Amino acid sequence: MLSLCSIFIAILVFRTFEFVYADDKAVSLQFTSHPTDNDAIEGTKTLLSCYVEGLSQGMVVSWMRDDTRLSKGTELLNNPNKKRYKLEVNNSGHMYIIFIDPVQMSDADHLFFCAVYKNDVELLKSKKCRLNIKQVPSLQFPQCSMSKPSYIENDRATVTCMTEDVDPEPTITLMYENRPVTKAIKEKSDGHVTKKYTFTVDRKYDGKTIICSQRTTAVQSSELRNCSAGPFRIKYKPNVTIQGNLYHHIGKEELYVCRADAKPAANMYLWSFEPNLPSEYHKIENNDQVLRLNIPDNYNGTTIRCEVYNSVGSSMQEIQIFTYYDPSDPTFTVEKVGSSNDFTNNKNPGSSVDSTTMLSIAGSALMLTALLIGILLCYFQICKIQRNSLTASGYRIAQPEVYFVPKDSIAPSVQNCDCNDWKRTVGIQVPTDLDIESVYMDIEDGKKTCSHKSV
Repeated sequence: MLSLCSIFIAILVFRTFEFVYADDKAVSLQFTSHPTDNDAIEGTKTLLSCYVEGLSQGMVVSWMRDDTRLSKGTELLNNPNKKRYKLEVNNSGHMYIIFIDPVQMSDADHLFFCAVYKNDVELLKSKKCRLNIKQVPSLQFPQCSMSKPSYIENDRATVTCMTEDVDPEPTITLMYENRPVTKAIKEKSDGHVTKKYTFTVDRKYDGKTIICSQRTTAVQSSELRNCSAGPFRIKYKPNVTIQGNLYHHIGKEELYVCRADAKPAANMYLWSFEPNLPSEYHKIENNDQVLRLNIPDNYNGTTIRCEVYNSVGSSMQEIQIFTYYDPSDPTFTVEKVGSSNDFTNNKNPGSSVDSTTMLSIAGSALMLTALLIGILLCYFQICKIQRNSLTASGYRIAQPEVYFVPKDSIAPSVQNCDCNDWKRTVGIQVPTDLDIESVYMDIEDGKKTCSHKSV
């Protein structure tokens, strides 16, 4: 009997010790790391984790979504989202991680946490966390479009850029030639955000594009996507210019070229004149784009017009031609208007009193001045010849600069002189064929006592 009591007491002590030990294990069970709120982008992968200590035999850790048990230890339980979940356990069975891929917007409506079970009885659970889901527009956005595939100049065009209306809302910006389009209008409808830009097209838009840029703050890198509207195809009527000299030299051919910037290309060129110009004075060639012109000055002030057509419309430019001529040009001739079918020089003196008349007057004055100078030169030359005497044979006799009076007409110029003898020598002009001895004479006068020699 005593032995039975001893056995009963021993069993009671052992059970008491076992209970106390088990209770100590239960007290040490705890989560040292809890799941925390997490930012996630819709369509990407995210993870949640918890760290538990004090697990004993028969205890398991489960991931919970609200009241739904998603896992049991390392095993995923059947549920509609099983394919999106993946489990991982490490650190000797203390850290439990769940991967969610891809994240859906519906995940933001639920709470996630860890719980410890034993025999399907919940012993302990962690703090709960929530997923903050950020949305990014789908990959097919943004989308750009134009109201028409092609336009005629001065049409109204509308460019539209569309993206998804998500949270956070993306920013879309229209750009033209690297500058933002500030007049674009923003609209929201049917889960989309659009920006529309309506404007009047002209030829400067031809071949250009408008870019739409989309940015979102859902990602730190501020993801940028683009789309484009264009290039624009703009049709426009011709823009006409006439290239050539406005001042037409009479007697010389001038070229005038009619150029047109048009889309589609010009298909007709028409030249006209005011007043009407006879055909012998002009010629049109090179697909009617080049005009060869040679007109007389009685068509001074003629207006030349070039009108160009294409499938959109027509345009015209005109210039006024002024004639002039250069009398010093050796090739210049004056003929009557219409005297030949070729390009000739023509002059009608009564057509106008302008620079031509002034040039004629100036030329006449120069000729008259030259004539007067010639007359004066001739006069002085003749006078010089007459001053030179000639012999019977036609030879010129040099004229001395000093003449002396012959002896028979010389009056003594020296009356009082202390000299015993007086002489005077004179020279006279005589022909070369006479006796030279008679040219010089000595004049003696006994009454003269000095000798005087003329120089």
